[in-house]
Amino acid sequence: FCMGASIKLSATGTVLRKSGTLVVTKIAVAWVVAAIASRIIPEHGVEVGFFAGLSTLALVAAMDMTNGGLYASIMQQYGTKEEAGAFVLMSLESGPLMTMIILGTAGIASFEPHVFVGAVLPFLVGFALGNLDPELREFFSKAVQTLIPFFAFALGNTIDLTVIAQTGLLG
Repeated sequence: FCMGASIKLSATGTVLRKSGTLVVTKIAVAWVVAAIASRIIPEHGVEVGFFAGLSTLALVAAMDMTNGGLYASIMQQYGTKEEAGAFVLMSLESGPLMTMIILGTAGIASFEPHVFVGAVLPFLVGFALGNLDPELREFFSKAVQTLIPFFAFALGNTIDLTVIAQTGLLG
């Protein structure tokens, strides 16, 4: 929501020009990897051996994800305002929505439409509100950096380190 609210409609062209090539290339490569991996890797992933834990989902997630928090903090410190604004586009590409779209279009998985709506709706509502009221955009855009540690904590809190020992070196 906050990321969507921080985007100016007039700046979308600059943001697309700055990071569009990177995002489109990452999505295309992830789609090709998904199509190839789905034919080579078993449906439930590799369960034994050195590559235990390797699955098509793991490969696609690794190919299309970007550390948005790291990108945002580096671009705000060293980059231009437009490069920092590209964080939003890269965040869209790095979320579960793009992974679901890649897996769905590659014919590997199917998802109900409400799952896509749940992934995109907060961003679209934030985008609309941020463009309707500049004060809301300013207010919510400050929250983007504030929320990064909470995302990191939520992700890190769910990591079970014993899984590493159970899945092998690659897992």
